[in-house]
Amino acid sequence: MSKRTQEVTSAGSGTQGWVSHLRRRFIILSATFSAALVLLVILGIVAFQGLSGARAFVNGESQWTKAQKQAVIALFDYATTGNDEHYEAFENALTVNEGARRARLTLSSEDPDYAVARQGLLDGRNHPEDIDLMMRLFVLGRSLRPFQQAVEAWTRGDELIAQLRSEAVTLRELVHENGAATPPVFEQLESIRRLDHQLTRQESEFSNAMGRVSHFMTRWFTIAIASTALLLVAGGFFLAWRLIQISERREAALKESEQRYRALVDQPEVGMWQIDPEGHILYFNPAMRSLLAIDDTERIEGQTIEEFISPRHREKVKNNRQARVQGHNAAMEVELQPRIGSPRIALVHGAPIRIGENVVGHVGTCVDITSRKRAESELRFQVLHDPLTGLPNRRLFLDRLEMALKRGRRSGTSVAILFIDLDRFKVINDGLGHAAGDSLLRQAADRLKGVIRDRDSIARFGGDEFGLILEPVESEEAATMPAQRIAREFDREFSVDDVTTRVGVSIGIAVSGDSTEAPAELLRQADIAMYLAKRKDGAHIHVYDPNQDSFQQEHLRFENDLWRAAERGELRLFYQPIIDLESRRIETLEALVRWSHPTKGLLSPDQFISLAEDTGAITRIGAWVFQRASSDFSHMQKTLGARCPTAIAVNLSDAEFRFGDPVSYIQEASTRAGVDPENLQIEVTESMLTRQPEALHRINSLGYGIAIDDFGTGYASLDRLRQVPFNTIKIDRSFIAGFQHSRVDRSIIEAVMHVGQRLRVQIVAEGIESEKEAHALLQMGCQHGQGYLFARPGTLNEIMALIEAETPPSH
Repeated sequence: MSKRTQEVTSAGSGTQGWVSHLRRRFIILSATFSAALVLLVILGIVAFQGLSGARAFVNGESQWTKAQKQAVIALFDYATTGNDEHYEAFENALTVNEGARRARLTLSSEDPDYAVARQGLLDGRNHPEDIDLMMRLFVLGRSLRPFQQAVEAWTRGDELIAQLRSEAVTLRELVHENGAATPPVFEQLESIRRLDHQLTRQESEFSNAMGRVSHFMTRWFTIAIASTALLLVAGGFFLAWRLIQISERREAALKESEQRYRALVDQPEVGMWQIDPEGHILYFNPAMRSLLAIDDTERIEGQTIEEFISPRHREKVKNNRQARVQGHNAAMEVELQPRIGSPRIALVHGAPIRIGENVVGHVGTCVDITSRKRAESELRFQVLHDPLTGLPNRRLFLDRLEMALKRGRRSGTSVAILFIDLDRFKVINDGLGHAAGDSLLRQAADRLKGVIRDRDSIARFGGDEFGLILEPVESEEAATMPAQRIAREFDREFSVDDVTTRVGVSIGIAVSGDSTEAPAELLRQADIAMYLAKRKDGAHIHVYDPNQDSFQQEHLRFENDLWRAAERGELRLFYQPIIDLESRRIETLEALVRWSHPTKGLLSPDQFISLAEDTGAITRIGAWVFQRASSDFSHMQKTLGARCPTAIAVNLSDAEFRFGDPVSYIQEASTRAGVDPENLQIEVTESMLTRQPEALHRINSLGYGIAIDDFGTGYASLDRLRQVPFNTIKIDRSFIAGFQHSRVDRSIIEAVMHVGQRLRVQIVAEGIESEKEAHALLQMGCQHGQGYLFARPGTLNEIMALIEAETPPSH
């Protein structure tokens, strides 16, 4: 570290800190001793005034005694001479005692009249400067026992003075009646002499009491002053000890802080820097030198910090330095220019160094965040781009489409988007594997980028779907021409894993009208157009027409709703009983799916199953039906016990095999619910005997029963009945409805029942709606039936209630 840096650091932190500490310590000591001194002075003043007051009362007692003696002498002179002047002298002498009495009486009251007390004490011949001390001592000291004793002696003396005045009146009357120096007069003088002796004792008692007051005050004031002094000395020692402890801890903390500072400055991860107010370098730590590729031997002190800043950020650094001086210590990202190598991005924190009000420099940290910024940039790219092709994804595509529509509104032009779908991608992906499919998608992206203009935006939405933004476009033909170029480009062969193949495209085009469409709506229109383009023969290109494509739009919305019906919880499962025609007891149940559409209400299978089979949604529906039927049957077994039906029959579509592996989710559903395969019967149509014989053998080998549904309406040969295992034949309702009136229908039913009996399989007649039909079928040997005569399809709770209402079987 440079000498100037050391001076700044020492002056800015160490010296200033210790000066402040010493100033605080001096203030604490001065305040403590000043407070103690003031307390001692106050105690001295109080002691002096108290003792002066006691002295004044003693002096006052001598004046009162002197006046009382003069009064008695005047009475003796009056008794021997009969001269009224001596009696007047008696009266005048007693005015001193009378004044003291008035002062005592008013000072003893709850609300003393200090003016009356002052005048009384003046009449009592007390010194004017002593009067305030006497009144203060009387009021404050009357709770003290020694002073109370003095006041009591004073009170008794006043009572004796009153008796003396009464005796004097009697003496005067005797002189007037008998003359002076007569025996009655001398006898009265003897009484007066006794009063005089009593007054002398009271005066002596008052004087002694005031002496005790003085001794009491002297003793306690001495103790208080001495205690205060001792506390002052002890407090001084304690304060000195505490200050020494604080000083030692501060020195230890300072050493520890210096060690931490050195460890912080020298650590290799964070650059540390110090500059003067003008931006000249004072110090770089090793990490800072390494970040800027500065050799350890190079002297950099005195160079400006801007020399290591990218030119486009130098003004930013200067402004930030000025902002720090004004109290705004915000961090900033700066592009550094090292001596060697490429620029680095750093996060810089700084703070001014102040001594008093002056800024003497700046210190701060510098952290290399180049890798983090690169990772953030890569993450932003990944969020907005397809990882396989590097093209923008749907999110970025919609953002760019929104900007294009805004530009179109400002310029009055239209925007077109192309929704591109590869026609045979699934065949290649399934046949050659996912790696081959990924390779095909990358080649398709490269071909698309080679066809479009630089200002056009292309994106991959996912799977085999791509999008293209064209702007500006003046007509539909202007949007169709790029689509035709793309179609021609994709007519050329692709080479995937040494296999040459062709992949066509279906392109849907949507053109903004007045550019008021929302991006998502315009994309949806292009999606609909692409769907319609796939259905065309020849060139698979279609331009969206809102007037002609509205029906297809509604159809696609219905199709999308169907795909999400299972996951939205909109499917419902109803059950229709299969009855023993003789006992009329429920033997098995057939599961029938319904769709509770959010706007169209409850839909029957004939309103959506065909669409599900065409689009592949049948696999989701089928998996849900098997799972729910198995779960419901498990619930019935636990609830109904022995009265539970023997099995649940679930329909299986041939389309489920085209789009998936239904056997796997049949097994998964029954295993998860804990239902034995023999309790789950799979209903199939005759066509499946021809199309899926191997799958039916597999189902039968797993223990599941197979029923041929709607028998007699399909095209299965008798040879297939011999080759495919099954245990139930369900005669289609079309034969049941007219067999009582049609000899042909009746013959067919009899033939089917004969075949069933020979093959030892169960025969179920569907669509029974009258007792006559049920009775006739039973007479023909049919043991099981199903139809509205017995029960319409119902919910699980309704069917369970129906079973519980049956008469229990007799044993």
